[in-house]
Amino acid sequence: MTTSTTSKFNHIKSISLPRRSHATTRKVEEAINNLKTLKISNESKIETMHDGLLGLEELYKRVNDLLNLPQTLQFFSQHQHEKWVKDLLDKSMRLLDVCGTARELVLQCKENVRCLQFAL
Repeated sequence: MTTSTTSKFNHIKSISLPRRSHATTRKVEEAINNLKTLKISNESKIETMHDGLLGLEELYKRVNDLLNLPQTLQFFSQHQHEKWVKDLLDKSMRLLDVCGTARELVLQCKENVRCLQFAL
């Protein structure tokens, strides 16, 4: 009876899950949370826009760090994850579009400020 009980326990498999998030993942989450907590008010639109752009820059850097981790590169190199890679690329392109549009708006604001200063 002991051998049969022992053999039953020998077939049990376990998996080990990570106890905590990777530091880079936590930094991405922090950058997202910082953007979510921005307060928009009429008095501080320029400051909020500036903070938001800095937050987008930080998020972009952190996502880039995450995508360049060896584990991430290995994951995406496998063909079965092709759909995920396509989806990630599409979302990255949208993020780049948003950043490009924000950059254009900031440049337009700077130009408007220069025109106003010149008029004064």
